[in-house]
Amino acid sequence: MKIHKLWAENVRGISNRITMELSPTGLNLVTAPNEMGKTTMAQILNFLFQEKSSANSQEIKDLKPYGKDVCPLMGAVIEVDGQTYKIEKQWLKDKKTEVELLAPEKKALSGNAADKVIDEIFTEHL
Repeated sequence: MKIHKLWAENVRGISNRITMELSPTGLNLVTAPNEMGKTTMAQILNFLFQEKSSANSQEIKDLKPYGKDVCPLMGAVIEVDGQTYKIEKQWLKDKKTEVELLAPEKKALSGNAADKVIDEIFTEHL
């Protein structure tokens, strides 16, 4: 699997969307001061592949920034076996799971169908 992009919004200390563009070849080095979201960005794939958007666990509740009534959102653009996917999930209120196949052909899925594709990618490639 090649990771092209990761993003998070309304997650822990991240209020505005933060996007990381990654080189799909070679090594990516992420540096920033403490409390800037490095660990959160590193955990995005774990949440995308292992937590359904319907999850309501304490771990999911803890994603929400303290004192704000917002919905944590995370996403990634990944490439697996020559297919490029955009995956996005939002938890708590306005829950959603969306998968968009970007290449070689375009196709969009949401809800349970999107969860099924995510489960297949996780099972086969992680």
